[in-house]
Amino acid sequence: MTIKEKLNNALKPIGLPIGHRYITEPKNAFYITYFIYDIEYERYDDKLYISSYTVQVDLWAKSGEYQEYEIQIKLAMENADFYLDEEEELYEFDTKLFHKGMRFILENLKEVE
Repeated sequence: MTIKEKLNNALKPIGLPIGHRYITEPKNAFYITYFIYDIEYERYDDKLYISSYTVQVDLWAKSGEYQEYEIQIKLAMENADFYLDEEEELYEFDTKLFHKGMRFILENLKEVE
């Protein structure tokens, strides 16, 4: 399973539209995007291995009442072996959307190619 598949599998049960980096013409009041923020590597036995992924999951909302989905995202990511590293609450004036950015780290890579 790839890291993108793992993220989609973790977030899909929440029931919101999900997109890698963006969603074309989002019609819902709430949606989720994600991207791979950083990949850490280790070298041993003359081979290069991925040791961790940092991913950013963004919750977008037309209103500031998104806490229910924020909690669901955090629980879904934790259940998929990610841990929350940092988060930020924003308002995007150009799009008039509320934006909750959450960065998660995955160090347990046994399921990820």
